[in-house]
Amino acid sequence: MKKVIVLLFLLSFSFINVVLASDFKLNKEITYDVNNIEKTYSSSKDYIVINKNQTLYKYNSKDNVIVSKEINDITNQNIIKFDKNFLLVGISSNTLKIYLLDNNLQVRNQLETTDIVSLYTEFKLYEYENKIYILLTNNNTLVDNNIIEIDQELNINKKEFSSYEPNTLKEILKSDYYLIQKNNEIIGDVVNKYNASINYLDKNILIGTNSNDQAILKIIDESELNKTYSDYKEFKNIEIINNQMYILTDHSIIIVDFNGDIVKELPVNNITEMKKLSDKIALVSLENKILFYEYECNVEVIESDFGTISVSESNKAYDKVKIDVAPNSGFELEKIIVTDKENNLIIVKNNEFIMPATDVSIEALYTAKVDNPDTVDYIFVAVCISALAMILLTKTHKKLEWLK
Repeated sequence: MKKVIVLLFLLSFSFINVVLASDFKLNKEITYDVNNIEKTYSSSKDYIVINKNQTLYKYNSKDNVIVSKEINDITNQNIIKFDKNFLLVGISSNTLKIYLLDNNLQVRNQLETTDIVSLYTEFKLYEYENKIYILLTNNNTLVDNNIIEIDQELNINKKEFSSYEPNTLKEILKSDYYLIQKNNEIIGDVVNKYNASINYLDKNILIGTNSNDQAILKIIDESELNKTYSDYKEFKNIEIINNQMYILTDHSIIIVDFNGDIVKELPVNNITEMKKLSDKIALVSLENKILFYEYECNVEVIESDFGTISVSESNKAYDKVKIDVAPNSGFELEKIIVTDKENNLIIVKNNEFIMPATDVSIEALYTAKVDNPDTVDYIFVAVCISALAMILLTKTHKKLEWLK
């Protein structure tokens, strides 16, 4: 036996060290050649901008146009990644038009139907188990209690919500599950605007405006947070980044923790939309601009008594992060585990990983090693002999007692 391996998961002796702090700052401001930016959509490092003239522009991470595509005569467009393709949905008069686009925005397949929509319908798109689901809304309220399924061949199926199991419906709609409960007491005094809901770490978050024209925030979890912000007339939309809520108001962006407390405020003007695009926050302006704010992610190092961990200083999304582990005397590194905020494993190769656009935790597991393996063999043999000797002595003692 050359060495004794003991996995040490002694988390009770561990502590967390946050080695990098998050920040939020203006990175760049870009004036686009496209007129009247209507939609933005993120796809990995790339992103897509749609204008009101029905033209799609795909940009790379350096904000250069990769490809553009004009789609004629549709409004209220929305787009979503669909396997290796994109699904674009829009309307023309009372006709629903669906386009399957490849990665270069070229049309692979298309479908039209007049059975579903009205002129003012908006679309919320969701991907689940190789299907796209369309929710029809108007002013962020459900048009009806139906959901539309579309498969890879663009076969369309309209079904009622009641035909789905509740847990399946939650998986499909993810953050917007509570849209179907618009008349439920969960919504309560959120009126005029039902702007957003998002699921993050089992929290359902609703923002909107109450009957007194005050912005309101609800977090539906065990805490049941219900808070009103009298300094703001409305909350327009929300993104969750690094365990904080980024909320676009009528005149600023506020960063709010999950206790409902405002951590930071950034004044902005003429902003119609806020989106998380790749590793940045994008603010769409009425002035035909997109303002990019970059944010940095936290790296939490879970230390222990058996070694120390250090990481490179880079903490921007998609940068390579190098991990150095120094085991204490008598121990050696068994494994490095990197997880994001939702406990998804991040691939570690050669003690390096690619930083995702979220916080991560790093933990090292160690094994105990023995400097003189031969001694272990002798000790093991000695223990075995001692055990046998005790058994023989016990039996001998019992026999002597019987003879007496």
